[in-house]
Parts: sequence; structure tokens; C-alpha cells
Amino acid sequence: MPIIDAFGTPDLWSESGSNIYRESLVGIGTTSPLPPLHVQRGSTAPTISAGSLEQTSAVFNSDLSATSGNAQYNRVMFLSSSTGNVHLNFGDESSAEIGALGYDNTTDAMTFRVNSAEAMRINSSGYLGINRSNPSYTLHVEADNGIVFSYGVSGRGGLEYDLANSSLSIIRSTDKDNGQSCGLNVLCSSKRILLTTNNTGANEVLNRSQTDNSICLLSAGDIRLGNTTALNASTLPAMIIKDNAVGIGTESPNAGAILELTTTSKALILPRLTAAQRPTGVNGMLVYNTDDHKLNIFANGSWEEVTSS
Repeated sequence: MPIIDAFGTPDLWSESGSNIYRESLVGIGTTSPLPPLHVQRGSTAPTISAGSLEQTSAVFNSDLSATSGNAQYNRVMFLSSSTGNVHLNFGDESSAEIGALGYDNTTDAMTFRVNSAEAMRINSSGYLGINRSNPSYTLHVEADNGIVFSYGVSGRGGLEYDLANSSLSIIRSTDKDNGQSCGLNVLCSSKRILLTTNNTGANEVLNRSQTDNSICLLSAGDIRLGNTTALNASTLPAMIIKDNAVGIGTESPNAGAILELTTTSKALILPRLTAAQRPTGVNGMLVYNTDDHKLNIFANGSWEEVTSS
């Protein structure tokens, strides 16, 4: 039934039991409310487009003409007891709380609810937990399918954890300037640490026709260097350090040698020095003397010729 004002005139408000309602717009602080509920401070009304206004149920605006003092600020408070919670729910016709922003006064934690489940929480220490209700670190993430921090318009770069391959990668991929990808990869499943670069830019020093140039640290203590797909055991590295021996052109340097060179098309070039340039000798030193064009070896305390010209 309509409510009668003090002058006996029917008001725009109606009463139904203990409920009082109005079928048109409600304005508090304004005689020209824009959405169904409009709470305004000051005399300046906001400008809202027709399309946005059709989608807006309520507006709370401060004094829009204020440029200093408290009048320029706007607060909407949602309060509960120290043992209660406050929630701002988001939903649809089938669920009024499928999403929510909440604050737990008992633990002083802010929660974010997505698809009817908590997805993120900031606890009283300021720690952020993603899929973690009790974060123990500044950023604490639990993920079933990996984590990627990416940058760039195209491609992928940043920090990535691949759960399927148990690998942690610091990567830079599809660089827009010179098409390079590089990174540090920690492969837990195969117990490897890889430093890799794959460069296609014309000005890149490590360009090897887009082959992988890598440093591979293996769990056995071996180190592979050079043009090799480090996970492919059938591909020989340019150099390997294995069991305190260096192998160049061989996957398995002889255990009795400190250096093994294997090649079918190249030679070993020794240091080429004049007699005056030869260093203070140590027995076993070997150089090529450019004065007399002979090999010199330091043996028994002096430099000696090894071959004739």
C-alpha cells in the first residue's frame, strides 16, 4: 500500500508488511538519481554513458568538485565483528557466490574465490598464496601444470616450471629484434643443467645455422661444450670434460690421458714463438720456434730441438 506523507499526499514509497520499497529510482544526496540506487556527496553528478548506465545497479560518488580535504575521497565500508567475515559476492542466476572477495577478521586474511573455490589468499604477514591457503613465503604458488612468468608481445620468455618434465627454465624466446632464444634449464628428471642459446640473427656471434650451442652439466660430473643437442647422446659435443680428462672430437677421452684430440680433417697447432719469446721453461714444455722453424722441447733443464727444418 502507498505511504501517505505528512500532508496527506501519497508518496512514491510503498509498504508491504515490514518492507518499504520504491518502484523507481532512489537517490540519496541527489534529486536526479542515475541508476536504481545513487548515493551522492556534493552537487556534481558523474557522467555515465547510456550503455554503462543500463548495466549499473548502484553508484556511490564523493564530491566530484572537491580537489582537497576529505570530501574528495570515497569509501564504502563492509564491517563485521572481530570473529566474523566480510564477503563481496559475485554470481549468476544459478549461484550467488561462485566468485567472492572476502576478508577473514579472525586471521586478518584477504581471500579471492573463483569458480566456487578459493584461488588466492593474502595472509596477515602479507604473503601471497596462489592455490595455497597457508602461504609461507612472499609468493607461494602450488600448480598442477607448471608456472610461467612471461614477457613480450610474441613468443615466450621469463621463468617457467614445467611439471611434466620436472624442469625449471629461465628463458628468452622469439626475441623481436634478432629472433633468438636462450636460457638456463634445470632438468630434474634427467639430472642436467643446461645453458643454451639458439640464435638466428645475422649479428649473433653464436649463430651456427640455428643449431643448439650449449653448456651441459651432467650429474656424473661431465661437462659438454659446443654444438650439440645435449639430451641426444648420439650427437657428439665439440668438447667434453669427463673423469678429469678433456676430449675434443670424442665422447670418451682415454682415461690414461689428460687430453685426447680426435679428428680426421684438422691438425694441432702449437704455440709459435721466437727463441726470445719462449717462457721460463718447465720440463715437458713444447713450442714451435719461428726463428729456426723447428719444434722445441724443454727437457732436463734446457730448450732442445725436436726436429730438423
